Amino acid sequence: MTQTPPTRRPLLNARLLLKALLMTALSIPWQNALANPVTQADDATPAPRSNNVFLSDQAWINDIGTLLYADPDGDGYFSGISLSIDADTPYSSFEVFAAIDIITLTSQSQDVLTERLLTTRNFDIYGYSGSDEYRVDIDLVRNYSPGTYALEITLFDARTERLIDRVGANDFRNLRNLPLESEDNDTFFTPVSERPIEPANDDIRVSEYAGGTGFGMIMMVLVVALARIYPAYRQRTRELERN
Repeated sequence: MTQTPPTRRPLLNARLLLKALLMTALSIPWQNALANPVTQADDATPAPRSNNVFLSDQAWINDIGTLLYADPDGDGYFSGISLSIDADTPYSSFEVFAAIDIITLTSQSQDVLTERLLTTRNFDIYGYSGSDEYRVDIDLVRNYSPGTYALEITLFDARTERLIDRVGANDFRNLRNLPLESEDNDTFFTPVSERPIEPANDDIRVSEYAGGTGFGMIMMVLVVALARIYPAYRQRTRELERN
């Protein structure tokens, strides 16, 4: 049965405008439905989904926030995703949970593989409140090659487990063209392992000190010098006292 879409709140309200100003001021890579490429915050004006097709009038996803983080090698591919889900309901409160899928894309942006990342715990949404966003941070640890990915988020009724809404790259631009890779693809500078001293002569003992020892090295040299000079100094002093 075709359902009449529920009445939505205005496209831009004070909460969304405040988020836009904060994200722009902080210059962090907060992605939104108008940001492209996704790692820039220059166009951080939040916007609702691009279509008005709703599967249920009980609850729906109104806004998605996406933040990419963790790129130690600076190659432009991130291993961390922080998602905030803002869902609304005409009721005073409604309990839901969400499933988050990752979609591997080809160079032509065609879906080739969809994989479930996680299913969230149950959480409550309250009417049209903007303070009930649900946030989840995801770290890709292994087996995700550097590339472009998309995300899909499905919302369920927590009581009946019935699907009530689903959004993806066609609904929010900040859910597509995500430059991601798992942590095992980050390349780091690995220092050369310490090589032990290898004396070529068994009749010697070797100690080595790096040039950066600085003040400690100077003090050690002074102590050694004093240890050698002091006995001779004491002997000379005693001879002078006898005379």
